[in-house]
Amino acid sequence: MIKAYNKCVKKAVKKVYYKFGFTVAGIALTGAVLSNPWIAAGAVLKMVQFATLERKPVIDAGANEAAAMFHDVQTAFGSPFD
Repeated sequence: MIKAYNKCVKKAVKKVYYKFGFTVAGIALTGAVLSNPWIAAGAVLKMVQFATLERKPVIDAGANEAAAMFHDVQTAFGSPFD
């Protein structure tokens, strides 16, 4: 269960990286950020939105939700099997 939960965590973290990449790429592709204050304001709002709402992964573990406790213990104290 812990291995399955770790997969869910990695998947959720990867989604955050993708969201960040698309946010930055979308802002970079506007190109006219410095020439138009409305576009610059929109770019700033997009980054604030990401920073406040989307930077933490949302973990959908499903049936492996019970393994979250063991995952947290392993993360904090290390695995006893290592």
